[in-house]
Amino acid sequence: MSAVSTIAGASMDEVTSYPLSTVAEMSVEDRYPGSLLYLHFTPHAVRFNLVIVVVWLLVGLIGNTLSAVIWLQRRMRRHNSSAIYVAALSVNCVVFLVVYSFNALKFHMDVHLYDLPVVCQVFNVLFFLPQYLSQLLVLAFTVDRYIVVCHPLRRQIYCCPSRALKVYTFVAQCADFNVQL
Repeated sequence: MSAVSTIAGASMDEVTSYPLSTVAEMSVEDRYPGSLLYLHFTPHAVRFNLVIVVVWLLVGLIGNTLSAVIWLQRRMRRHNSSAIYVAALSVNCVVFLVVYSFNALKFHMDVHLYDLPVVCQVFNVLFFLPQYLSQLLVLAFTVDRYIVVCHPLRRQIYCCPSRALKVYTFVAQCADFNVQL
């Protein structure tokens, strides 16, 4: 099969209708639109990447959902400010993985779910917000653990669940501000 016959998955009859000079002038992106470029030149890498993404999404969704359910139980978060941070981090990861699955559908299977103007903007906020928020939550959790370990007498003042909820609210607003920039 010649290079002329592989234009965008077209059949031989459709391709032979193009003059040879037109095919030579077409860019690679025009000949292989979307994910066809990668599927044509690196099919094994694309399949391997798809398998890894599916496994990563399944393990992440199941694990983070179980973690969120455990850490959000009343007895876990009653006297434990760290439970608030870990639960928020788990929920944050679940949101990111769900939004990332839409992105994976677009790039692996050419399923465009968020090409409308408002949907695209909401998708971008939901895609980037968890990425900023996870780093800030890890920072808040680290500071919380630092206070508990290095300053145990101040634990009752700074490391209570109500303060953790206030810190989470502040961190979420900071992450939203970074996404809007």
